[in-house]
Amino acid sequence: MRSSKGTMGILCALGVLVGGVSTARVYSAEMSLLVGSTGPGNIARYDAQTGAVINLFVFAGSGGLGSGCGNAPLGLLFGPDGHLYVASGGATSVVLRYNGQTGEFLDTFVTDGSGGLSQPSALAFGADGHLYVSSSANDSILRYSGATGAFIDAFVASGVGGLDGPYTLTFGPDGHLYVCSSILAEADVLRYDGTTGAFMDVFALGADFGLFENIAMQFGPDGHLYVSSAHPGKIVRYDGTTGAAMDVFVAEGSGGLEDPTGLRFGPDGHLYVSEYIGDVILRYDGTTGAPLPGPLGDPDSADFFPPGSGGLECPWDLVFAKLPPPVCQPSSTPLAETVPDVLGNPVVSTRNRFLSFTAGEAGRAHAIRVTFDALPRPFDLWNGAQMWVGSASQVSQKSTSIVPAAGDATFNAATLSCTPSFQDWSGLGTVHVLHEAIVPGGTYTIQAIDSECTDLSLDGSYSSPLVLATSIFGDTVLDLKQTPPGAAEGAVNIVDALAVLKAFANVPGALVKARADLEPHCLDLKINVSDVLSSLAGFVGLPYPFIATAADPCNSTCTNPLP
Repeated sequence: MRSSKGTMGILCALGVLVGGVSTARVYSAEMSLLVGSTGPGNIARYDAQTGAVINLFVFAGSGGLGSGCGNAPLGLLFGPDGHLYVASGGATSVVLRYNGQTGEFLDTFVTDGSGGLSQPSALAFGADGHLYVSSSANDSILRYSGATGAFIDAFVASGVGGLDGPYTLTFGPDGHLYVCSSILAEADVLRYDGTTGAFMDVFALGADFGLFENIAMQFGPDGHLYVSSAHPGKIVRYDGTTGAAMDVFVAEGSGGLEDPTGLRFGPDGHLYVSEYIGDVILRYDGTTGAPLPGPLGDPDSADFFPPGSGGLECPWDLVFAKLPPPVCQPSSTPLAETVPDVLGNPVVSTRNRFLSFTAGEAGRAHAIRVTFDALPRPFDLWNGAQMWVGSASQVSQKSTSIVPAAGDATFNAATLSCTPSFQDWSGLGTVHVLHEAIVPGGTYTIQAIDSECTDLSLDGSYSSPLVLATSIFGDTVLDLKQTPPGAAEGAVNIVDALAVLKAFANVPGALVKARADLEPHCLDLKINVSDVLSSLAGFVGLPYPFIATAADPCNSTCTNPLP
């Protein structure tokens, strides 16, 4: 089995990894490349000509789509109805259906476990119009109605013909069903009658090339059969009529090939391969197998675009589709966090070193942009710069702890990034954002943009602005005692220092960490004596003691210990 990031059985160890889409480019062609990421659990859309990121076509959580062992997107297939079908295996075993033009969730086409479905990994529509699904955990191929998704039969019953851990399947030019039996020691390609499902023969011998763990297979434009092997990573070719071994089409390591999980011939006739370990799509000459770097890729490799582009992490399957330009949907304006004042009226909750707000509307993926409007000296050199809110982590409220233990009170902390993170923020509640550039006495504009907006440079694509200001250095609470403490007042006195001291001592009802964490330069997400001393420094009128570490905030040397 896969030794680095893991196969289906090891995917569960990945947990939920939240990823984002890097900077989108202007849409240049209607032909798109869709790639499923099992890490963040989404399907990103790229321009098939340039490799540029367009948007998230299906974002994590849509229709129950998850990451790792939480229903990761595996097999991708456009059906006869023009919609996108996704084999989603992990916590549940389902086939999800999405609008083939917009990526909007339509329905669970095959329900959890229907007909014994367990860890579906690949899909194919047959000549009869029905859907065939590889059920890798119980070594079978199941057939479902192409109209309703209702279970019809086990087209290939468990283990027939030696079937063991099928990952991928395809109907060949002869109309028969070809299946990679991935867990066999020699990883053969088995052939079954395309009408009855009866075992016919071992069409291609894995031993001819020393194959192991075949994840992907496709008949090429030349009519021959191309098969990937994970250990070692290579693409081999068999005669499409006889199954005789022909050659190693892409050798181990060629262009960065290490652990291929999906392969498709593109509309340009070239071979595109999802590289699981490298978090990239590789491109090879469709005739010779020579590495072909893409317009955005490394010229010394077969990278079609830079590794990780579009938040790509642990990519599995990929598919080409002719799609219309995405529509840019308006985003909801982020909302400032409020707390009650002494009369119980809501007031904006200001911080020294954090921006606190809620964002997002349920069912849509957005990125959150922060513009530095007016920062005090010496941080004013960053005025006008823009950064993005990265994915949030749960942080312990205990003063000396970062990673929460069982039963700990927590808050959502995120830091700023130079690339956007598109996700559904609606379930997070308040997010507290930190970075070297979030300093006392600063003013910031926060805006959201939908994942379907292809040009991030157009200000008209963003939500109405939320303008937030940070409080002056050391100011944490009002003079008057409140529970919970209200907004800072714009002045510093001994009450502020005492409030931070109580947070340091974990006194019940004390300040939240996002209000009391004032120091050091690169916030440590802990409350200690230095934070108390910083509040006292503000009380006696000392200035904020830090300076910018770089001319560009994207080059900040600060790192923050998000768990």
